[in-house]
Amino acid sequence: MRLPAGQSLSFRNQAELLPPHLSQLPSKISLGLADADEYFASVGFRMTYFDELSFDKTKKPFTKLEMLDSEIWANASEVIVKKLEFVDIATYYAPRSNPTKSFADAWEVSAGFESRLIQPDPGNSFFVRGALGKSYLLSNNWLVYGLAGGKAFTGQVDGVEGFAKLGTIGRLNAKTSVHVNAVQYVGLGDTSDDSFKLGYEFALNYQFSNQAEVRLMAEKLTSMTFSVVVHYYWGFQN
Repeated sequence: MRLPAGQSLSFRNQAELLPPHLSQLPSKISLGLADADEYFASVGFRMTYFDELSFDKTKKPFTKLEMLDSEIWANASEVIVKKLEFVDIATYYAPRSNPTKSFADAWEVSAGFESRLIQPDPGNSFFVRGALGKSYLLSNNWLVYGLAGGKAFTGQVDGVEGFAKLGTIGRLNAKTSVHVNAVQYVGLGDTSDDSFKLGYEFALNYQFSNQAEVRLMAEKLTSMTFSVVVHYYWGFQN
């Protein structure tokens, strides 16, 4: 009995996964500085898992799975719970059947609490957000994607908005990764001048070691927010 010759898969689609005990530790503590029309110091805590900029070779690339990710901003006059994300999941490269193809599905979903500081109608709100789309794998380390979805929020700020997002995620070298996107928001049922908002987000991550990294971030909606954050990863080991 002779078996047919096998077919080798494209190198870029073979996951170079390491054993779990060599992974980046799952929990995170962060310290940083931010400028959002005022200067803030920030402290953050994430219970577990990873994001799309992590250099964790035990996970599939271009994916995110975060749980209980919190961030507090403070200055001399106020303390703000900037965010408390209960869950934040995204897969920016999910081929349906053929793992060697460049085109794939992409999706993201998140739920939590956030404080809007500089957007129109600043305030606190709980939110649910989701989007579906497509991505294209440019190389082993780079992809582009497009998503369309919606967000519902309630609290001091209530509303529903749709959005469309174009972005790219990639690695500049063995220690540096980047995520850039542009988002067009549309307030559903809102006829004000603020119902159409175009935003930009930029994140640059540099990994010092398996347990430490620094991240530079910029975000523009109605005005700019800049931040620099140092992440320290930890976990319980046997």
